[in-house]
Amino acid sequence: VTHFESGALTAERDVVSLRDLLKELEAAYGSRQDQSVILIWEVPTELPELETDATKLKQILQNLINNALKFSNQGSVKVSAAHDQATNSVTFRVEDTGIGIPPESLNKIFGKFYQVDSSHTRKHDGTGLGLYIVKQFSLLLGGKVEVQSELGRGSTFAVILPVGRVAGKKASTEAAA
Repeated sequence: VTHFESGALTAERDVVSLRDLLKELEAAYGSRQDQSVILIWEVPTELPELETDATKLKQILQNLINNALKFSNQGSVKVSAAHDQATNSVTFRVEDTGIGIPPESLNKIFGKFYQVDSSHTRKHDGTGLGLYIVKQFSLLLGGKVEVQSELGRGSTFAVILPVGRVAGKKASTEAAA
């Protein structure tokens, strides 16, 4: 977390095959033990290569998928990606049929250590850093994250990243924030 605060966090530049990255994630999640929530992957064949930090992009998607699975007792989690040629960006979506997020919490969930249910009797453990990391990494990679949610019906997180180069080898979260 101190790397975020100091602005010392950097992004590598790799040419990333989005299709390969998503297939790798699909394979990793295919062996999970709890199959009560169906994981659906929508990966089009025509995704562009992205010049970005593969490790940070993978961490963004893993955090979103893990949260979606954690807060969905049944139903499904859909992971998808789409290239928007008009904006030359790629949108990654993680949609779940979980518990949803109260409207008054939507503007707080990306804060450091924030948890919607911070009571001692909460059902879901965690540090409250997952969505904070998602937002900071998305900014670092030149993108943004959006969320829509309805209580009792689920949430959709969208990470939108530019296809072109990241801001620079040593892009910082301060510059992007």
